[in-house]
Amino acid sequence: MRDSVKLSELDAAIDDIDYPTDRDDVLDSYGELRLQLADGEVTVEEVLSDSSVTHFESASELASEVFAFLPREAVGEPYQSEGDG
Repeated sequence: MRDSVKLSELDAAIDDIDYPTDRDDVLDSYGELRLQLADGEVTVEEVLSDSSVTHFESASELASEVFAFLPREAVGEPYQSEGDG
């Protein structure tokens, strides 16, 4: 497992968990994974600390929950892709 990933790579990074899974398994496997944000980094554990969801049916569902708890400015300027610049 990599130590950090771009947000655009999150789905691929968490795809190898056996789904459905629970929050504890996610945190055991990916809690220390750092997500590269537009304004720094945060771990999966830090992001999910505010979530009340304890069960995930798929990587997509887990990624959606992670994105739901990121601050709006974490993903950069609106309408800008990571490749712009």
